Amino acid sequence: MTFFPDGILRRSRWIAIAWLAVGLITAVQVVGGMAALGRQHDWAAVFFTTAAAWLIWVVATPFILWLSRRFPLTRPGDWRNLPVHLAAALAIGVARIAWAAALEWAINPLNHPDPSYRNEFLTMVYMQFHTGFIIYGATVAIDNTIESIRRLARREAEAARLAGELSKA
Repeated sequence: MTFFPDGILRRSRWIAIAWLAVGLITAVQVVGGMAALGRQHDWAAVFFTTAAAWLIWVVATPFILWLSRRFPLTRPGDWRNLPVHLAAALAIGVARIAWAAALEWAINPLNHPDPSYRNEFLTMVYMQFHTGFIIYGATVAIDNTIESIRRLARREAEAARLAGELSKA
């Protein structure tokens, strides 16, 4: 028996591909933007650290989808599940910042003269704290939209089947 439902695990490959694409697109934008400004850095290191910072979402997304199903926010009375999602978004956001700061500190792509994990972490908190909540919320919203479309398709198929049976009767 696994922790996650089969549907989430089957989609894990596509989740990984999607987050890898986001990371690569972001890395291209960061490197391109810095190069356009005339900055001189180790572009491969900047590209790698920027892209790799997004990989935590590959691990977090199946967990977010599981929480979205286990503690839904789709019905009016589901507001009581909101603290679970806020705590998860906070934990994942802090883990993402810790991961990105560790990459920046270990690789030092911007060639800071005296890199410090503490400074990298606090800088990331200042600049990116809100993004964890935004990405978490968007992931839950996308999952709820997809599930709603699937439920509607099943209802329409069932209605068509029943209409067909009724016309034969």
